[in-house]
Amino acid sequence: LRNQGEREKALEYFNKCIAIQKEINNPRGESLVLIKIAEIYRQTKEYEKAENALEQSLKINQNIEYKYGIATSLRELGTLMNMQGNLKETLNLYNQSIKLFESIGDKEEIAKGYNGLAIIHLELKNSKIAKEYALKSFQLSKEMGFAEIVSASAKGLSSIYELENNTEKALEMYKIYVFMRDSVHNAKNEKLSIRTQMQYEYDKKDALAQAEQAKKDALANEEKRRQQLITYGITFGLVLVIVFFIILFQRFKVIRKQRNIISEQKQQVEEVNEELNQTNEEILAQRDEIERQKEVVEKQRDNIVASITYAKRIQEALLNNEEHQQEHLPEHFILFKPKDIVSGDFYWILEKDNHLYLAAVDCTGHGVPGAFLTMLGTSFLNEINSIAELITPAEILDKLRFKIVKELSGEGVTKDGMDISLIRINLINNEALWAGANNPLYILRNQQKEIEIIKADKQPIGYYRKPSPFTNQSIFLNSGDIIYLFTDGFADQFGGDNGRKLGYKAFRDLLVELQNIAILNQKDNLLTFFEDWKKHEEQLDDVCIIGIKI
Repeated sequence: LRNQGEREKALEYFNKCIAIQKEINNPRGESLVLIKIAEIYRQTKEYEKAENALEQSLKINQNIEYKYGIATSLRELGTLMNMQGNLKETLNLYNQSIKLFESIGDKEEIAKGYNGLAIIHLELKNSKIAKEYALKSFQLSKEMGFAEIVSASAKGLSSIYELENNTEKALEMYKIYVFMRDSVHNAKNEKLSIRTQMQYEYDKKDALAQAEQAKKDALANEEKRRQQLITYGITFGLVLVIVFFIILFQRFKVIRKQRNIISEQKQQVEEVNEELNQTNEEILAQRDEIERQKEVVEKQRDNIVASITYAKRIQEALLNNEEHQQEHLPEHFILFKPKDIVSGDFYWILEKDNHLYLAAVDCTGHGVPGAFLTMLGTSFLNEINSIAELITPAEILDKLRFKIVKELSGEGVTKDGMDISLIRINLINNEALWAGANNPLYILRNQQKEIEIIKADKQPIGYYRKPSPFTNQSIFLNSGDIIYLFTDGFADQFGGDNGRKLGYKAFRDLLVELQNIAILNQKDNLLTFFEDWKKHEEQLDDVCIIGIKI
């Protein structure tokens, strides 16, 4: 009933269950039901009722000294504090919970706890500590075969490596996250099969090294056997010499001494030669291994670059062509400059029933993770507008947010999403409707010296604690007016003589300076200015600017 949305009915049955648990004197069962009740209140955001239920559960477990129950109640209280934004108390409760799970040796719960600490520290911008806990969770869950926790910790590590600009490790962890997520969904109860697949994925990089080590071990064993044969032979020879010495001790005393000296010297020379030969062989083997590993790394790097380049071709195929030509399409330009091979920004154009839809979209992150979101966003925008009737920009943003939150929140609350500036222009009378999520709209009226700023709703296309419907703003455009839709990459770029951020005011001043230049040439002027400003600084983010002259 709870999963089907009938929460009131579920609460009624849970309360009946508590009465039964009290009647049969089963405090553990009573505590577990209270946690389930708290989960319902947490979903309906009745946080005070959820906290009361969890406090009762904690008190019951403390009274019966049930460590597993105490740890579970503390962890659930921590999750509730996190939902209310009390991260400090969340860390305190999570740490208490993990210590108890460690004392009873429950490795699955320990791995979950480490991953929870990693998520909280990442929100607190403590990326170094977050990385330590995420790695602990990843290694422990990998060792024990906890597929779901491997997936969650790999996702967190992907985000952390991306913050560190370690794109290779970020991509590797993201691939593991996707692989394990799909494995859990497709065969959740087949733990042995999943663990085998996990082990293959994690250990395949070490397979060649292990094979080489096995080869070395085999050579070492062969060398040891050969040394044993030599030792046996020398021992046998010494026995004969001793027997011979006893028989002819007096007669060959001097000869025996000389023979022993010569024998020892010969053995020393042979040992030195053998050590030299063995050292040379090891050096040659190490050099060959280094060359082989270098070739493997270069091949892997080339494969990754090739894969990302192919992903760029897919992304470009999903974007509308900049040279989009329709009978009524106004003069325009699109400046699109990704930071990496693939972009986290994208633009979207649709002409429908004498109306032109235009959007500039900035997804969370850039590079490969951002590119995944751009393809998802393009697909959703096309799907939303596939119906026959026209819909307003605000309606499009509401529907887009619903789809993004639904698709990206399968593993819990996610910060992934996008900012967007979306306009619909009537190509007959130049009336326009506009809506924005964090990103504004600029209008440069004909021959004016100041840009008109249309402010956006301060909420993203994605998870937001207090979401509200997006609002339409009605705009009438005159002939000669220029509108600009953009993401934050241009204004946020560092550069100039002092290595400072450009800023939005300087961006607006630049657009005013360019108003008398043909709209088709503004793109080149903006791009030239951007490169001159950036100088030797690294490009900070993806850049997308759309200019349209009415």
